[in-house]
Amino acid sequence: MTENLRIKVIDQNHYDELIAHRTELILIPTPDGSPSTNGRVVFHTVWNHYRYGKKFAESIGPRIEHDFDTVMGRTFDVIVDHDDLGNPIPFHMPTMLMIGGIKAAFDVLACEYLEALEPPVLPPQPQPETQE
Repeated sequence: MTENLRIKVIDQNHYDELIAHRTELILIPTPDGSPSTNGRVVFHTVWNHYRYGKKFAESIGPRIEHDFDTVMGRTFDVIVDHDDLGNPIPFHMPTMLMIGGIKAAFDVLACEYLEALEPPVLPPQPQPETQE
């Protein structure tokens, strides 16, 4: 097992773990509407403090922010399954694929949301015929 730098061991009974309790993707469109890789990712973190294996406190952690340019060419392991022995099977996911998927999900979900807000279009009502 590799060392997890998000966990600070104080002693055998105390440790702290850094978690991202909120993540923002800030998408900045291009003025001409062409596909954009402009934006940034922001992780808002907290330290969870543990004593004897139980969480007893939490405190504000650092705000970690990167422009898409600094993370776009990187690849991160995402656990997608486990083998027969329970060992994780990682998928090496390019950041570009993650951000592209989130942007595509936004496009679809925003359209569905806005469509639900629109009042239904009713067919025109037939006008009664007038006799002359």
